[in-house]
Amino acid sequence: MERDRSHFLSSWFTSATRKPLVVRGARQVGKTWLIRDLAHLQNLRLLEFNFEKRPDLISLFSSNDPKEILVNISAFIDSLLSSGATSQTDQEYPKLSFAFLTG
Repeated sequence: MERDRSHFLSSWFTSATRKPLVVRGARQVGKTWLIRDLAHLQNLRLLEFNFEKRPDLISLFSSNDPKEILVNISAFIDSLLSSGATSQTDQEYPKLSFAFLTG
């Protein structure tokens, strides 16, 4: 599925002067698809956090310090990997999902 916004996101991602991006929109219009497609096209790993399904994950973002947030996320991922758990994605509540693209 090719979308006009896919080109915009690819240009944004490769820009040397890009700023943070918030993707907003009505339910079921393709927000999640666009971000997943961008990750696929750029060969990135995509970490998705669904706060509706996992409200305990909100605590990972309790700080206003981005470095601390990344430390919290890293510790969470390390604990998942060491326990053998796998992450699941749920589109039921896309407006409450938070995604990171990592290279």
